[in-house]
Amino acid sequence: SAATSAVVPQSGRQPYVPPACPNRVPTIAGIEHIEPAVVYGLLKERKCLLVDLRGDDRAAGLIEGAVHVKAIDTVPFVVKVPDLVQQWSEQNLVIFTCQYSAHRAPQC
Repeated sequence: SAATSAVVPQSGRQPYVPPACPNRVPTIAGIEHIEPAVVYGLLKERKCLLVDLRGDDRAAGLIEGAVHVKAIDTVPFVVKVPDLVQQWSEQNLVIFTCQYSAHRAPQC
């Protein structure tokens, strides 16, 4: 896709292999995974909006330039979607991430 070809990881670099996570949630059909190095480049060049879905696990480290919207909250994420779509309507590419992109991000 155009998003994944916009930034190419450094040559000789091994492709990202996600960690083995129990109970991995399948990604919604039609949604693609983007290598972290590509996301980093897109974010650095302001060609995407990165949405950090983590809750308390954000203590592991903040992602500079990311927007924080908890996927698991008192308000279900699906209820937040209409407002978020309106807020981010000018964005060409919105990327969702969580701790391992194994449970929250694939469903958002």
